[in-house]
Amino acid sequence: MMMLYGWRKLQKIPQLTRILLLIFLLGSIGVWWFSLEAYFLLVPGLTISNGYAWNVFSFSLVDVPLMEMGLLLIPLGIVYSMFENSWGVIPFVLFWIFVSVTSAFATIVLLFVLYTFLRDETLLYVPLSGSMAILGGFLVAVKQLIPDHEIYILPRRFRFRLIANDMPFWFLLCFSLGWLSGFRWIGQWFLSCLGVINSWIYLRYLQKREYGRGDTSDSFRLFTLLPIRIREWILALFPSSSNNKEHDTASYSRNLIKQDNDILPVTTTDPTEAERRRQRALRALDERLGSLKSHSKATTSEEGELV
Repeated sequence: MMMLYGWRKLQKIPQLTRILLLIFLLGSIGVWWFSLEAYFLLVPGLTISNGYAWNVFSFSLVDVPLMEMGLLLIPLGIVYSMFENSWGVIPFVLFWIFVSVTSAFATIVLLFVLYTFLRDETLLYVPLSGSMAILGGFLVAVKQLIPDHEIYILPRRFRFRLIANDMPFWFLLCFSLGWLSGFRWIGQWFLSCLGVINSWIYLRYLQKREYGRGDTSDSFRLFTLLPIRIREWILALFPSSSNNKEHDTASYSRNLIKQDNDILPVTTTDPTEAERRRQRALRALDERLGSLKSHSKATTSEEGELV
């Protein structure tokens, strides 16, 4: 019975996602077993000198060590399946290729620049996997598609709420702390940062959409990759950084409840942006109603004590 249930679940996974996950699983095991890191992972010194041009693609299809591969298998499967269904095969492949190739070339350049100053050959000969760059890139796409979606981590007693809008920031923060503490190689940190930045550039300016190219909405500016609280602190310290615009997402979300078109469809050429605005408006309305209810309960209890 369990095997039948698992088979039905597997059939719901899109075809390209199944192929990529199978390559990721078997390819990683094969690279580790036969010690083929130099041929399939990104080794800047060997990729340039030996002309292993395919490394800019293959290094995002496999990962070593195997423990890291096992941890990434489920998250990659979730985002692959989500965006293959949402975008279609061709836009999905174009995004994947762009993030993989641009992150690889930019990392090679940065490591060679560091090598010219530090003269440390390990910068050029440590194998690197691009799976983290791919995951970071798709987290930015999740932020664009469902910014207000909430993900709950850990059991109920220790439940931790994570908003999709903030996932790229926490992803980079974890990698930055890992690099500073010595658990992550600087090349891996470069790849994670470049995966997020390059994916934002692609989605912001290059991705082909029904109404044009890119997502030019205010809710998808580079500044919005930061959580709302951090944005508010930055705006408080440097008010001129946003030119005092009312279109900043933090200010915009606070003022949604006061606008006439909070719940009504927004006149725009981008249906995705209109849907995101409606979702934020509904969420702001729920939060306001919740605060009003709690306030009324507190007032009622105080009146009861006075009586």
